[in-house]
Amino acid sequence: MLCTVDMQAFELATGDYLFEPHSGENYSRDEDHLAHIIELLGPIPRSIALMGKYSSEFFTKRGKPHYAVAKHTIENQAVFLAALSAYSA
Repeated sequence: MLCTVDMQAFELATGDYLFEPHSGENYSRDEDHLAHIIELLGPIPRSIALMGKYSSEFFTKRGKPHYAVAKHTIENQAVFLAALSAYSA
């Protein structure tokens, strides 16, 4: 709930979406969304990553993101952080 309020406040204040996930050649829209969240907040704790009904689609048994999410996160981290820094000034 709090995350939703924070996201709405960001969107109202800036006129931009905090997350705007898209699918790509090697990853789904959900994987992109997850990658954006990890980029912004850091690694998801294992206990949270593994508690969902579909967690095995996105995380290993150790709670690490599957390759597509991890690779996509690393590839887009610099772009995402640069965009985020535009609003931190």
